[in-house]
Amino acid sequence: MGKNGEKSSKEKGDEEDSDEEPAMSSSDFPNELKKLIDNLDSHEFLEDVEEDLRTKIKAFNKFSNTTIQAKLQYGKKLMNKITLNFLNDIIDIIIDLCGRVETRDATIYDLQETISACDSTLARAKIWTLEREKAALQGKLDAQSEISSTIQEIIPKLDELKNSNDQKFNIGNL
Repeated sequence: MGKNGEKSSKEKGDEEDSDEEPAMSSSDFPNELKKLIDNLDSHEFLEDVEEDLRTKIKAFNKFSNTTIQAKLQYGKKLMNKITLNFLNDIIDIIIDLCGRVETRDATIYDLQETISACDSTLARAKIWTLEREKAALQGKLDAQSEISSTIQEIIPKLDELKNSNDQKFNIGNL
């Protein structure tokens, strides 16, 4: 303290800084790249993509740590180095995945066409079978129809015979 109980500017500065949060060192920040690498699940990726992606992210993590330790500033040189060494690799992985998706889409489309062709063939086979069954049933119906018309022709004749027999029987009983 100076004269008259006043605090020096240095002491005042200490008081002002005491309300602020202390500066964090780089070790206080979590490494999100490391968390990302640890959380990659091979079941979420196609075949070898997870391994390639993990390798690229590990290399980028190593590069980033080296850059931070060397206290390099982000500029055009660093941006170009990141682009050439890492982003191109990530884009290649994405292009490969897009190619695989397109191939699978084409395969699915081909299979759908095959199923459609099978469906039309199956429909034609069903139509053919139904036409044969229709012809068989029509034959049975025609036979029934002929029998029915024959029976209708015979019934009046039978009635006539019955009446004539009844008359003969009645005459014979008298």
